[in-house]
Amino acid sequence: SGLTNSDVAQSVIVNLAMSRKSLRFGRQLRWIRDMRECYRTEQDRFDLVTTLLEMGSYVVYCSIDHLCFAQRVQLLPLGPKNTDLLDRFGEVFWVTEALPALMREIRAYFTGGGATAGSLQWAERRARAKLLI
Repeated sequence: SGLTNSDVAQSVIVNLAMSRKSLRFGRQLRWIRDMRECYRTEQDRFDLVTTLLEMGSYVVYCSIDHLCFAQRVQLLPLGPKNTDLLDRFGEVFWVTEALPALMREIRAYFTGGGATAGSLQWAERRARAKLLI
């Protein structure tokens, strides 16, 4: 590893990254189900749009991450330049996942998520938004 100058540390870092990637298998199906549920039940238009953007971006991000996983285990033969481009492309969807969530939570912090100002629900939603911001 560049930081520790240790092959053991580098091996641990690589294996943990692979484990993290493999934990994402199947998440898209759950998030697609959650997107459908959000579409059916969310009444607030802003929350609906930002949540669907967040979840949709995460579905795409995980799908791209599966390609990255396949490349790492040498099922998808890509050169260094294309591997880097694939990683950067995936990062775009990480950002497009994070920004709508951030916008939704900032709005919830200032509005209390639509609850009556000063109520317990309003305070709890603001506290949750503050934590997520």
